[in-house]
Amino acid sequence: LSCDLSPMPLVYLVLLLVWVSSLLAWALSWFRNSKAQPTFLHKCMTLVPLLKVLSVAFTYQFWRDASEVGSAEAWFEIVTVFLAALFKGALFSTLIFIAKGWLILRREMSKLEHRTIVLCAAWFTMSTITFELFRGLFLFVWILIHVIILRLIFGSIVFNTTVLASQLPVLEQRGTSPELIFSRAKLRMYQSLRTAIIFWVFWQACLAVTETFAFKAIPRWIYPTAREGVDFLLCVQVGWLFRSRVPRVPADPRSPDGQGEGQADSPRQQPTLRDPRDEML
Repeated sequence: LSCDLSPMPLVYLVLLLVWVSSLLAWALSWFRNSKAQPTFLHKCMTLVPLLKVLSVAFTYQFWRDASEVGSAEAWFEIVTVFLAALFKGALFSTLIFIAKGWLILRREMSKLEHRTIVLCAAWFTMSTITFELFRGLFLFVWILIHVIILRLIFGSIVFNTTVLASQLPVLEQRGTSPELIFSRAKLRMYQSLRTAIIFWVFWQACLAVTETFAFKAIPRWIYPTAREGVDFLLCVQVGWLFRSRVPRVPADPRSPDGQGEGQADSPRQQPTLRDPRDEML
């Protein structure tokens, strides 16, 4: 490897350790609440860090072989690109499901929505594979698929935030209640999700522009490392926002002893919070 790429094996070894730790932490976070809360969505989301661990492991081996013998097998490079594309497809499919409120704001999705998400995931994966392998004009297809999927995600987030915001005045008239607390929390979650995706798009665009016009001024290993870091931060933000946790309702201020109807510390004390519609909280 050249001096510009010599740190790549070490970079991906560190990334592998980080992603394995993140996968274990995520699995533990929903497993410990699996008996008290529904965790089906969190189990589905586990596919994202799992695919990333496989992708980073193959990429690390690819760069290790390249540093030791000068090159890697062609099939190994294809598998590496394929796993990286599967990770991106799983990540954006998860973002679409969350943006549409599946198991967060509603229990079911229509068959048309499921077909749309599967089709978007397939398009995204194939466009990423063809772009990484062949480059050239496939760049325009890759960008077009990104724009379509991001438009779908942001449109769904705007719709859900509008609905949640419109519910707050009605719920506030009824006083403090679990429904009001959950609506406020979910509104904040979707607003934070929108901000996280905007920052991801911004930094990806900055990296692409910098790599195009300042390619020789910055060592080449910086760009893939920065892109991996931006992807990791997005996954951490989404995972933190929609993690599994047991909901807690503050004490009812109308109760003189602070033990009003609104207080509950365990699932047995708060049967209304066990409603499947409130899965994420």
